[in-house]
Amino acid sequence: LLGANTKRETSIGKAVHNFRYSKYISKTQAFQNRYTNITVTRHPFARVLSLYQDFVIRRPNSLTKKCKNFDDFIDNVILKTDDTMNTNIHFRSQCYFVALPNYNGRFPIDVFDITEVDQLFHKYKLNPVKINVTDRCGVELTQEQKDKIFERYKVDFQLLNYSNE
Repeated sequence: LLGANTKRETSIGKAVHNFRYSKYISKTQAFQNRYTNITVTRHPFARVLSLYQDFVIRRPNSLTKKCKNFDDFIDNVILKTDDTMNTNIHFRSQCYFVALPNYNGRFPIDVFDITEVDQLFHKYKLNPVKINVTDRCGVELTQEQKDKIFERYKVDFQLLNYSNE
């Protein structure tokens, strides 16, 4: 969860990816802080495609630079990551950040899907700023790829009510 007191710099995109400028709060803090806490989620299929485009095509890192294609990325990165502190935050499930371990049907925050972002801005009277937006990478998911992504991010599909179709 990203705290409200995020320090801005000239390039907002750099600030988003620079953890020195971001203050994260825990799920427990979100339940107790008496603020309105919000998060924007994204369908796991779209999220994995975006991760591929960002971390394989655009900005390869030590974890992803050996991936030759999307299948390599799923098999050697997505399926080999988990929801522990040692895993890069981009590859953890979204529910890792918003659901308490004893999930009881409610989140400590308002959850909006990325496709509902206009409702979010309207509800909280915010001015939209789009950052880190990339074009689609042209990959059409096969059923086998969808099944693998579903197994890895099953908790996101279930708790955030995403379809695995």
